[in-house]
Amino acid sequence: MATTQGTVNAMLAMSAKRTTAVDMYKPLRQYIVYHYSEREAQDMEEDLQTVHHMRNEVEKFTNSLEQQRDLLQRYFRALTVMESRFPISNEREHVNTLHFTWFDAFKTGRKASQQNIHFEKAAIAFNLGAVQSQIGLGPDRSSPNGLKQACNAFQAAAGVFAFLRDNISMKAAGHHCTPDISVECAGMLERLMLAQAQECFFEKVVSENKQSSLCSKIAKPVGLFYEEAYAALVLPPLNQHFDRPWVAHVQLKSAQFNAEACYRAGLDLHDKENIAEEIVRLKAGSHMLLEARRSGKGGVAPLMDAVSKLELNINRNLERAIKENDRVYLMGVPAADSLPPLTGEITALQIATERKHDEIVNTLLSWSYLQLQIWYCIIFRPYGCVCN
Repeated sequence: MATTQGTVNAMLAMSAKRTTAVDMYKPLRQYIVYHYSEREAQDMEEDLQTVHHMRNEVEKFTNSLEQQRDLLQRYFRALTVMESRFPISNEREHVNTLHFTWFDAFKTGRKASQQNIHFEKAAIAFNLGAVQSQIGLGPDRSSPNGLKQACNAFQAAAGVFAFLRDNISMKAAGHHCTPDISVECAGMLERLMLAQAQECFFEKVVSENKQSSLCSKIAKPVGLFYEEAYAALVLPPLNQHFDRPWVAHVQLKSAQFNAEACYRAGLDLHDKENIAEEIVRLKAGSHMLLEARRSGKGGVAPLMDAVSKLELNINRNLERAIKENDRVYLMGVPAADSLPPLTGEITALQIATERKHDEIVNTLLSWSYLQLQIWYCIIFRPYGCVCN
């Protein structure tokens, strides 16, 4: 787990999965020789070396984050093209000497091996999401441009994890698999990245001094996204898989932004002199933070500081509202369950995330006609493709 440090609120990024060395060249070449001819294998020599080189670079993973991202995208596309051309399994007629081994990103001593190209694709997709999350930690979110860059990166990460969950995880599932690429984990990470992307948007509207009612509507989905991530973290198969600081972070974030929504709604209600409802909203926010701080011990210092500051502001405003109501307004304070839940506004984020998801899918899967011609006709010439 990596987190941001400094004056801005802390966020999370995933470490990439580690792998062991794999010789892609020899098994693929032997398959071509066995099913076709030595001549065809010689014709493909340069292209087989290219695939092998990409796999070696994935193993090293020492370049800049942007270079790592681009490499993972290229290699994923190569795997997608190879998928239907080189059957990989333990069957005699398949590429049966190629084993992919990957370590779990969260329990780094745990590893799994499969003769399954979907397992390899799942690991690559996970690492792409992890790299995007690390890119999201880099920008200075105290500036508008930094907020935009961070938000885009977290949206991209969410898109990758959604793609992993919906398209690859089930194909890689099995006894020899690690929980980090499971449907449950990919779904949890998607919600976490959505929460952080929406949190960037919240930081934006606050920095621009937007109306308290809008800030409340933006904060509410942040809390809900974190809440959904936390719910997945405390249920099997993830409940024994993550370290306590990770779980505490997500739990505290959920409480923080649900309480933030109450706090911002309270500011709006105070301006409208609806003191009775303000008291109810602030009491709810104060209770959320109190319970989270009791059970969510282990959060990083910047997050704990942010929670403490918010709690102080809520309690100060609550005390003021109670005094004003007792002395001036004399309103009857309604029961909390008599009020409708606070509403959220995530339309802009949903549109952006859907667009970002489409961009991810296109980046991972869709090549131009010319590129497909090159791969199918040069690299996979033994399979009957004829170039014009």
